[in-house]
Amino acid sequence: SLIYVTVSTGIGMGMVVRGKILRGANNASGEIGHTIVKADGPLCTCGRRGCLQAISGGRGLEIRAHDSLGIKIGTKEIIDRAQLNEPVFKEMITEASETLGRFLCNLIDSLDPAILVIGGSLGKNRYYFDRILKTIEENYYRVPGKKVKIELSSIEPNPNIIGILSLSRRTHKD
Repeated sequence: SLIYVTVSTGIGMGMVVRGKILRGANNASGEIGHTIVKADGPLCTCGRRGCLQAISGGRGLEIRAHDSLGIKIGTKEIIDRAQLNEPVFKEMITEASETLGRFLCNLIDSLDPAILVIGGSLGKNRYYFDRILKTIEENYYRVPGKKVKIELSSIEPNPNIIGILSLSRRTHKD
């Protein structure tokens, strides 16, 4: 089985089990960005507080930077400034990457994938990815013989192409 997590403005997931895409009863499987991970956390664009993507997604980081500093700043600059050890930005990236890393540990522990691939414009940022990976490696539940391969996506799938392929495959099976 394989889990693909995209971390960009928001956060989403796709899972393939035995060669089949897991869709869920309502075709909404993978909506992990709106999983509440911090009850008193920041307000999410969905209206709830503490959603994963409000803490760890790009848009959430930008909103939090604006709310705390009163400046409009992009995700890339937030990460660049964290790398320069600017305390506010370093703290934001630490909280974001550790929160996402712990969440991914829960996915690994409960779904037992063979491979976890992290992609998306933010997920593929090496600085951010390395911090997520460190949190996963420090926290996931190790069972003798259990192995999970964690990879940084080397390609970014085009959602239109994936949708067309999925429909095509379903049509040919019917």
